[in-house]
Amino acid sequence: QFEEKQDVKIGLGKISMKGLKLINFKDLTLQSPQNDTILHISSAQVRINPFRVIRGSRQIEEANINQIKLSLTQIDGYKNYGFLSKQREESKEEETQNKLHEKIDNVANLYSLITSNIPNHLTINEMNINLQKEKHQLQIYLPEAKLEEGNFYSQILFKEGAELTHLNKPQNGYC
Repeated sequence: QFEEKQDVKIGLGKISMKGLKLINFKDLTLQSPQNDTILHISSAQVRINPFRVIRGSRQIEEANINQIKLSLTQIDGYKNYGFLSKQREESKEEETQNKLHEKIDNVANLYSLITSNIPNHLTINEMNINLQKEKHQLQIYLPEAKLEEGNFYSQILFKEGAELTHLNKPQNGYC
């Protein structure tokens, strides 16, 4: 359903379960309709509490994710992530009236989706993010990232063009 609704392709190399609590994923991909790979996760191990799932509360207790590659590009008007902001065909007047409400709804829905599914313990080993808009490119690399009880820990490296910037200490309380 998600693939048809959002016009994307989702691929999963292998999925396995160990007992009722542990789920392993291999080679999870998300591709645009033009076959650009937007997201690739080499492997992930997710621990759930089946009793909480039945009661409808937090579903993911812990997650370990290895080698995430995220690539978002916008070149010559083409966006490989266009499915995220798919717009309905409307008249200019309807579009203007609905634009603000739609953006607010999208942000609220994304926030709810993210916060309701963040595990208490999340470890990411190697995350590469590539952002490109026309000729401008930004690469972000996290060798390891941890989320423990709401606290985020990571070394973050930025590369814009040929310049490498190392962000390793909070600036104004943010990192």
